[in-house]
Amino acid sequence: MNCSRKACAALAALAAGAAMAGIDGIATGKTFLEDGRIAVGVNYWGSKAATQMWSRWDEKSVDEDLRVLAANGMRLLRVFPNWADFQPLAAVTLNCANWDKVNEMRMFSSEEKMPDTDAGFAGVDERMLDRFATFCDLAEKHGLRLIVPVLTGQMTFRNLIPPGLLHVDLFRDPAALKWEARFIDCFVRRMKGKKAIVAWESGNETRFLAGDTNADLAESWQRYIHSVIRLADDTRPIIGVDGLGIARDSDWPTWINAQMSDYVAVHPYHHISGKAYIDEANGIRQAFFCAAQNTIQEDVAGKPSFVEEHSYRRAPCSSRALMADT
Repeated sequence: MNCSRKACAALAALAAGAAMAGIDGIATGKTFLEDGRIAVGVNYWGSKAATQMWSRWDEKSVDEDLRVLAANGMRLLRVFPNWADFQPLAAVTLNCANWDKVNEMRMFSSEEKMPDTDAGFAGVDERMLDRFATFCDLAEKHGLRLIVPVLTGQMTFRNLIPPGLLHVDLFRDPAALKWEARFIDCFVRRMKGKKAIVAWESGNETRFLAGDTNADLAESWQRYIHSVIRLADDTRPIIGVDGLGIARDSDWPTWINAQMSDYVAVHPYHHISGKAYIDEANGIRQAFFCAAQNTIQEDVAGKPSFVEEHSYRRAPCSSRALMADT
């Protein structure tokens, strides 16, 4: 790829992994992929604030990021609403005989009461919705299409979960499930008019939102979440939870995942699978590793599959100084 030092540095900072799929650039019905074509994109976080890009919003910087990405051939971005920023729930708890019971859910560390609005009902910060809407408009301006994992509660081995939900089981707790549904419904209804958005996801690698899962729980939770998305917007496809659970007794079985999804996706990382650094990131064995996972997914699932993330750890690809800045 030919690009200036500044452009290449920005790309290195932005790319958590490359997403590769055929895409015609416009969502049409339940599909956004086009057979026989390849588009390259990135998992996008702002180059200045990374996972804090929504709370430390800098429209000028984000606009420049998107310009650089588009100028270097990017067409498809996964972009992540930081769940803790968008739904900043604060649990007001009791003591004595009702020790640690939630008495009321409020917003922000200042424990403000929720406003009497649609966003307030969902515990959602209106400012974050406005910023995401602006982001969609910027993406449209630069010809970029967006996959949106709505419940982005974990990213790169850390949690981004609202403080009021940090210590409950996000797959089992009724109150947690209520707030998850309210957030998704509010967010999707507010953003579904944005042309740049081509697909929804439950979130980023949502199988990691709780430590103890099984196939029954995975199916019931995903069926619930996908139903909430479809009720809010039935015009766009939904991508299933990533993974390659081809065994029928897997915690997150591919064949069940596909039953509730329009697409399935893989996140093939050699260093996690025990095959660390057998080739360069763009080497032939890495490419075949991705192709093999997609082929297996499609054979088992009967649904189209694509590589949603694929990369090395950051250290071999980026300087420590650059990593510290992001």
